[in-house]
Amino acid sequence: MLAKGEKFIEQGGVARTIEIPNDWSALLKSSVKKAIDEQTRIKEEFQKAFADNLICRGFERDKENPKYLLYKN
Repeated sequence: MLAKGEKFIEQGGVARTIEIPNDWSALLKSSVKKAIDEQTRIKEEFQKAFADNLICRGFERDKENPKYLLYKN
């Protein structure tokens, strides 16, 4: 499909989200162990989502709870 400069509109609803820390640098400075634990959790959630045939097609910026948006493939 060729790009026509049209705005993409998602047709399906969000199937799952993966929240990430809102201030990675602060988390890393406060506790390397907690930062590693968060990194591991995020990796495992993505691996599970991909195994469930979901794809990441969006990101929701939020000061408190930023998250990746996953959709059915």
